[in-house]
Amino acid sequence: MTKTAIPFRRLVITALLLCLVAGLAVVGAFTRFDAALTARRMALSPRVATGDVVFVAIDKQSLDAIGVWPWDRGIYAGLIDRLASANARDIFFDIDFSARSSPESDERLQQALEAAGGGVVLPSFTQYRSSGDHRDLTGVTAPNALFADHAWIASVSLSADADGIVRRFPYGEQQGDGFVMSVPATLAGVAETQAAPFVIDFSIDPETVPRYSLIDVVSGRVDASAFADKIVVVGASAIELKDNFVVPVYGLLSGPMVQILATETLLQGRALKPVSPLPLLLLAGLVGLAALSPRLRLRSQALMVGSSVVAFEAGAFWLQAGFGLLVPTVAAHVLLGLLVAGRFLEELDLRTWLLRLASVEADNSRSLLGQVISDSADAILVVDEEGLPVQHSAQLAALFPAIAAAGQGRSVLALLPEPWRHGIAASIAHLREGHSAPTTLAEIALPGQAGEDLVLEYTITASRLTQAAGGSRLNDAHRFVACITARDITERR
Repeated sequence: MTKTAIPFRRLVITALLLCLVAGLAVVGAFTRFDAALTARRMALSPRVATGDVVFVAIDKQSLDAIGVWPWDRGIYAGLIDRLASANARDIFFDIDFSARSSPESDERLQQALEAAGGGVVLPSFTQYRSSGDHRDLTGVTAPNALFADHAWIASVSLSADADGIVRRFPYGEQQGDGFVMSVPATLAGVAETQAAPFVIDFSIDPETVPRYSLIDVVSGRVDASAFADKIVVVGASAIELKDNFVVPVYGLLSGPMVQILATETLLQGRALKPVSPLPLLLLAGLVGLAALSPRLRLRSQALMVGSSVVAFEAGAFWLQAGFGLLVPTVAAHVLLGLLVAGRFLEELDLRTWLLRLASVEADNSRSLLGQVISDSADAILVVDEEGLPVQHSAQLAALFPAIAAAGQGRSVLALLPEPWRHGIAASIAHLREGHSAPTTLAEIALPGQAGEDLVLEYTITASRLTQAAGGSRLNDAHRFVACITARDITERR
């Protein structure tokens, strides 16, 4: 394989993985995970409310003090009078006034609304016509005309994401023949009819929103200056009234508080704007190509990839906290993970190939060496330190048939001439003590087959073997071997 083939192959693989991850991002495969990271960043960068929005809560204390629910509308009328006299900027009631009540109560509320001079906002919302109707038919619930003529109407309709969590609020919606602004857009003075729902900034801490119990307000226990030039939101916070939504960071929040946080988001210019994942994906692809180069060590590759992941998250946190930009990072992390996995498999495949090549070369060398020994004109015997035969030549079998017939697993030391036994032991002992490999050169006379002595010239050389962990070959299982090479010099003598 040429040097240019590997980079081109990696470039193609990176491009394919980039297209795959980009496709998954487009279809929303990582949306929920990015939303979780967005919520985590919100929790790590809490913000304080402006203080321009005040929450008058219908809490348990108020329910216990006033009694049976729903309340007489004269209570709301008295609250409007008190807030109007305190010079509240806007008053929003997150309460359904679509039905009629007693004539006296309705008239009292109507008069309070009229006296407020249009400073009160009442809710309308879209709903399914019945709980069992799965068709795309909806109805609009709006304040009764008796009250609507003296107030602003704003939409409180919102919907949760697929996981049941509320993260966005629309700027408004089409109700009947007209477009109705949402409560947050109305209270914040944002006129937007074409934009998609904005992401609520849940880093704004609900605990920093000024909050008063309704019973304390109507009883005069709250100073009127607390409402001067403020936006006042009146709504239920008591769990019993079941006006609650699941939101990021805080879990369960009352409907009025969701409206307040959405309003605060617009007032602070914090309508979070999602950013396309593609630029970060391209950057992750380039990082993968650079960091996972085979020329880099594994430690350097891991450091570069890990640093990139941290940098992506740090950058996303900075952009979200400082500029209200939502950077989806999950797709980039997934791409880096796939590139790392691909690099690992590539490395594993390369190492496997090298191991196979080394094994083939070792087998070839072993086979060639065995053939050379077997065909040698000299008598050659290789034994380990216990006397077990490792290899021998055909000439050895002719000189020492008993040794050749001994086979594997049986010591042949007893079959060797005594000088050879002493030479093997001395050579291995010398090498074991750390000295250089010794070589014994001597002659020996042995009885021949025709009654004449054979004169053999021989050498004994000891060698240290490198052991393989868990090796199964005999010569891998012992540390020392000795090689005896003998040549018949009878004729020369």
